[in-house]
Order: sequence, then C-alpha cells, then structure tokens
Amino acid sequence: MRQGVGQPQMKQSENYCFESSKSCTGQCIKKNVSISLGSGGYISLFVLLTGMMLILITLSLLTQQVNEVMAVESFQHKTQAHYLADAGMDMALWQLYDWSEEAISTYEEGVALAAETGAAVPSLKDYVRSQVISQLDQFNQYDNTPMDNPLQNVDHDHSMRFKVETSIDEEQVTVTVQGICDKARVTQQAVVALPRVTQVTSLEAEGGTGSEVLIQGLYLISRFQTSSIWY
Repeated sequence: MRQGVGQPQMKQSENYCFESSKSCTGQCIKKNVSISLGSGGYISLFVLLTGMMLILITLSLLTQQVNEVMAVESFQHKTQAHYLADAGMDMALWQLYDWSEEAISTYEEGVALAAETGAAVPSLKDYVRSQVISQLDQFNQYDNTPMDNPLQNVDHDHSMRFKVETSIDEEQVTVTVQGICDKARVTQQAVVALPRVTQVTSLEAEGGTGSEVLIQGLYLISRFQTSSIWY
C-alpha cells in the first residue's frame, strides 16, 4: 500500500521538475537573446551619433576657415580699391595741373603779343576754356565704361571710373574717381579752382607802360572719400 501510493507521488515530482527545468531554460535563452540584441542596438546608435558629431564639427571648422579666407580677400580687395582710387585721383589732378600751366603760359604769350601790337588783351578764361575744360572728355569717356587694368603691378583684375564736372561759372572743377577691385569699390572726390586773374595793376604810375597781371594757378580746395555716384 505504501509503495503503490508512493510511486504516483514520485512521478508527479519528476514531471514537475522537468517542466520547471524546461521552462527555466527557455526563459534564460530568451533573456540571453534579448541582451545580445539590445547591446548591438546601443552600439549602433552610439556610432551613428558619434559620426554625426564629427561631421558637424568638421563642417563647422571648414565653414570658419572659408569665412576667414573670404574676409582676408575682401579686406585685400578693399585696400586695393582704395589705392586705385587714390592713384586715379592723383593722375587726374596732375593732368589738370599740366593743362592749366599750358593755358597760363599761352595766355602770357598772348598778353605779350597784345602789348607789342596794341591789340586787345586776351581773357585768361578763354584759354582755360579751350585748353582745360575742352579736354575733360578724356576723363569722362571712362564714366560709363571703366578703364580696365590701368596699373601693371596689380595682380587682380581692376578698373577705374572718372567723372569730371565744371561749375556753371567755369571757375571750379569737381573730380570723382572710383577704384574697383573685384566687388570692392572706393570713391574719392576733389574740388579744384581753375586758374584766374586775381589782380591787374597799371604800371603807368611807376613811369612804365602796360599792366601787371597777377594770376592764381590751379589749386586744390578739398579732397575726400565719399559714397559712390555710380550704381
């Protein structure tokens, strides 16, 4: 009786352990698979984020370097444009001075000739008009169409613009020059007074004949940097 009763109990105990062991083994396998998949996912995400961070840092450094190079080039072009405007203004003022001196010299010859022949004394303004003002178109031809690459020692493509205007009374001239280097533009402006007779003194009071004429040559009134008149 004890053996018959004990055998069923023994079978139930063995079945229970087998099922428990099987169930435990299945759970451990599932758990190991889950951990293996989770580790791979975390590593892939970390690598992706790290790669994105490196790309962003690289792009930021490249952008910074490009901006620095562009800033340096822009400064160089601006400086070059300033020198171009300065050189163009010097060239225009020197040419005006040269023309003015020629007009004064021709006027003096005309006055001497009038004194010898008894003819009417010529007007200095007529000589200035014919020998200075009439030649201003040599500059104004570069108003709408710039003078390209006038300087040989400049590496970049460059140009100059000129605009010379006479006052209504033809006593002053306004010179505007723009230096252009790449996209940089610098404009200078100057106002000069044309030659004129400032004093006429008769020599008869001193026992002489004729008159003494005092002439003021070309002189610079102002020179400054200004905003562009070209658009």
